[in-house]
Amino acid sequence: MGFEATWLSAHSQSMSMLQRQSLIFLGLSLLAVGCDACNSQPQSAQTPKADAQRYSVRGVVRALPVEKSAHPEIAIQHEAIPTFRNRKGEEKGMPTMVMNFSFAKTVPIDTLKPGDKVRIDLRVDWNAADPFHITALETLPANTALTLDQP
Repeated sequence: MGFEATWLSAHSQSMSMLQRQSLIFLGLSLLAVGCDACNSQPQSAQTPKADAQRYSVRGVVRALPVEKSAHPEIAIQHEAIPTFRNRKGEEKGMPTMVMNFSFAKTVPIDTLKPGDKVRIDLRVDWNAADPFHITALETLPANTALTLDQP
């Protein structure tokens, strides 16, 4: 029998039930506080949790996903997004640019080709591994006028 077990056995008879419960409560409280301290990050390192933002954006397909890529992405030159919110949740807007986007498996990309005009439903979730994710895509008529020049 180890020291702790011997001590506990020798002293448990002289301890009241209330004292034992108090010691158990104290031990569990210290354990819980210790676990919280181990799992927490410094305040400056924490990213604020914000709801994902959704945007309907038009653009032109510039490049299709590489075959058999582990993380397929499609490159789209999109129109400006005036209501775009940055990582801090501030509405700053986003100019027109070419970006690579991950996409849902249900997004129909097999008939797309570079130069096709599209409308995408874009989900932006700053807490996700791929923050810019296309949830839906619609091919637009070739004569659709898009504003892709920087102002």
